[in-house]
Amino acid sequence: MRRNKWLVGALALLLLLGAVGYLTIRNQPNFQGSRVRNPDAYLLDIRAMNGTDLHTLELQKDDVLDVLFET
Repeated sequence: MRRNKWLVGALALLLLLGAVGYLTIRNQPNFQGSRVRNPDAYLLDIRAMNGTDLHTLELQKDDVLDVLFET
């Protein structure tokens, strides 16, 4: 009886570790597309993305920031 409890506990632990490993691998950042980061431009063409991206542009007076976002 004690051996059965130990075996069930070990199997439950292995199942839990497998689930954690799978979810960790599955939730990795994914980016499919292209991006260009220049001091005066930022072009991002995305086919798939589940993370974030950041680029800082220094704008001057009368500069225009044009953003087009389509889903």
